[in-house]
Amino acid sequence: MIEVDKFMSALFSADAIKGELEATIQQAQTALEGFSENSGDLNELEQVLDYVRQLRGIFQVLEEPGAVSVCDEMNAALNAITDDAESRTRILEAASQTLVILNRFLELITLQQKAVPSVLLPAINSLRVARKAPALGEAHFFEFSFKPGKPPGGKPVRITRETLVRLKKFRHMYQAGLLHLIRGDRTAGAVRYMGLALSRIDQLLGNAPCAPLWWVAAATLEAMVHNDAAMTPARKKLFSQLDRELRSLIQKAPESLKQPSSIALTKEFLYLLTINNSDSLRARQVTRFFQLPTLSYSESTLNEQRQVLFSPGRGVLTSVAEALKEDISAIKDSVDQVARGGAFSAKDLHQRLAKVSDVYVMLGLQSPANVLKIQADKVGRWADNAAPSQEELLKIADVVLYAESALSRLLQGQSQLDQEGDNKAFKAQVHEARVVLIDESENGLALAKRAISAYMDSNGDKLHLSNVIPTLHGVRGALVFLNSEQASSILARTIVFVERELLEKGTLIDSSQLELLADALSSLEFYLEGLLSNNENLDILKLALHSLNNLHV
Repeated sequence: MIEVDKFMSALFSADAIKGELEATIQQAQTALEGFSENSGDLNELEQVLDYVRQLRGIFQVLEEPGAVSVCDEMNAALNAITDDAESRTRILEAASQTLVILNRFLELITLQQKAVPSVLLPAINSLRVARKAPALGEAHFFEFSFKPGKPPGGKPVRITRETLVRLKKFRHMYQAGLLHLIRGDRTAGAVRYMGLALSRIDQLLGNAPCAPLWWVAAATLEAMVHNDAAMTPARKKLFSQLDRELRSLIQKAPESLKQPSSIALTKEFLYLLTINNSDSLRARQVTRFFQLPTLSYSESTLNEQRQVLFSPGRGVLTSVAEALKEDISAIKDSVDQVARGGAFSAKDLHQRLAKVSDVYVMLGLQSPANVLKIQADKVGRWADNAAPSQEELLKIADVVLYAESALSRLLQGQSQLDQEGDNKAFKAQVHEARVVLIDESENGLALAKRAISAYMDSNGDKLHLSNVIPTLHGVRGALVFLNSEQASSILARTIVFVERELLEKGTLIDSSQLELLADALSSLEFYLEGLLSNNENLDILKLALHSLNNLHV
């Protein structure tokens, strides 16, 4: 009975605190609106600051450091308001948005009891940017001290002119992936390609004083790919910052290679590695070397909390889309029933098509919405009980198939293609076939890389290569079908190298040749991923050509 009383007391206390926070946030919002309408009334501003201080005190008691920092930043931003109209508007907008986020934050701590402090960094940084202060990194709340380093390797690395040439090549690879990442094109493939570039840089720099950052960054990207980590705007900025670090490393070489790497940047990547647990060899080595702590949360926890704070509409969107699937199924059943000679009501079908069209407009799927509306208008002109012809039924089926395909892509988080023409469904099916072809080609290239690695590991057992040539020829045929003649030509040269050096001569190529061959195949993989978004990145093919030229094929 005593335990039940304690539980009820704690529950009442939590509800009371939440109610107090909600009331204080509401009062702060009202006072902020009053000051926005009359910026000369400093009493209103002082009221806002007083409510923010009250919120800070409560969050301090609740031991929510992220929310405490939000209050500190809001206090700093509001105190930075000047007579400049543009600056004042910027700060007031940021403060208003932050109070809305704090309201959602209450739901978060009610549902999950403890928030990850860094989940509030977007709100913190919006306030900092509003008052022109530098943004904080994602590792801001990561209390971890370390000394940069890397386990001793084998041979000491000699920095030569060739080292710089290869560094520039690997930077081009990294930039190619980064560009796709920033655009939002196939982000998983982009991060994998960036990770490959960082892996090469790590191997190239060995135990140079500047090397620890690149070792840690390479391990982190491997772990992030493994965990399908979110590529937030803050992380894209971090990867861009790493590119600038690489540019500086190249421009100031060879002296820059003898300097220790950035501790702040290394810490950012160590934090990301800590929350993205991975079994990859490099990730485990970095974790062990730096003795990274085990946190009470992970990337998935952080992502769930982000959804609560910043994507409240996603659940609603999914619910609407799921209901829409039921309406589409009903239309398909109706068409199927008529095709079998069953009862038909043009009025009922018209209403269903019009309703679905309106919902598609709401979801932002304008192209299928237009097609559905045109079809609904046609059906609306039919006599109510007159059975439609077979041709008319097929047109309805085509339209519904196209609309269903667009909805499926929305639910999978993919962008809807803007397709034109009369037969929308046919074009959607062609696109799906193209996707399958590209995915199969990527799998073929990955299989070839694994087989060649197995051949090398087995000291030249050609059995591992038995399927490589047919697989690569299949990929080459797919590239021809995809109208990628240059990529097909590059793959043809790759096939010549494998046939000549590995199958005919039985050569055990050295590590540098294996690296070049792997880079060429990986570049083709990433090129294929770009084709999915109709982005034929010829710079990627230049990198593949560079690798093949160095193989003298």
